[in-house]
Order: sequence, then C-alpha cells, then structure tokens
Amino acid sequence: MMSQSVQDHRLPVFSGVVVCPSGITDITRRTEICKLVTAHQGSYAPKLERPVKVTHLLCSGDEETDKMRLAEKFKTRGEADIQLVWEEWFWDSLHYGGRFDEAPYHVRNPRPEPRAHIDCTYDMIRVVIEVVDIGPCSRNTTTCILGGRVPTRSSDFFSGKTPSIPTP
Repeated sequence: MMSQSVQDHRLPVFSGVVVCPSGITDITRRTEICKLVTAHQGSYAPKLERPVKVTHLLCSGDEETDKMRLAEKFKTRGEADIQLVWEEWFWDSLHYGGRFDEAPYHVRNPRPEPRAHIDCTYDMIRVVIEVVDIGPCSRNTTTCILGGRVPTRSSDFFSGKTPSIPTP
C-alpha cells in the first residue's frame, strides 16, 4: 500500500527533459528512446536547432558528432544549458525510476558501464540467500541477512552504505 502511494506521487522520470540523440544510428533504438522518454513525461527532439529546447544530448559512438559540437557552441554562447551525456544515463535513469546525476555520464568522461548489471548481480545474490537455510532466519532470510532492509532503489543500492549483518 505504501509503495503504491509513493508510485502515485512520484515525479515522472523525464519530466521537463528534452532529449536529442547523437551518434545513435540504429533507428529501432532511436524509436524506442522516443517512445520511452515521452511515456515518462519527457520530450524527444530529433534535431538540435534554434530556438534550443533540448536539455540532454544522448551520445553514443566513438566520434564527436556535429550535434555535439553544436551543443557545445550553444553552451559557450549561453544560448542553452545542454547536458552532453552518454546514452547510458538515459537507460540507467529509466531502469531505476529516477534521474541520475549527469556529471559521471558526461561525454568527456570515459563511457560508463550500464548499472543494470550490478542490479542483476544483487538479484542473484538475493536468490541464493533466500534458498540457503540458515536456521532461525530461514523463513525470511533476505530480510534477516540484510539487517531488515532490502534495497530496491538505486539510492539504496549505490549509497555506499553496507547493510548490517546480524549474527544468528
């Protein structure tokens, strides 16, 4: 019931965001990005043009594109504050249901690994823990092992806090 209430009042992931692809040549992926960003209250702009409405340039590939150079030009002139981010920012934010800070995803930084693989690893560990019988905690092993708290959001998982492990 509480999670439904949170879900009902959560700000859509891409509310106020206008994405524009750069270097994403696969039309299927571009179409999917368009559908997903609009489904989460954002907007999609296939072109970067004046008046500048784009807030995030989703970049992919190894080469600097014309759109990237144009976005930098708009930023330098103060015409727009466009975030030039790796495409992983979009997918990671979508996957976790909230926008990640753009700084680690900036295109001048090395391209990050998708965070989804960490979540999969966590899920596998949780499944293993649930199957193992460790005595008094066997009925609710996950909660017992993780100190009564099961992280389900990125803020929990990436907070840097290690859950306390109770001694049986």
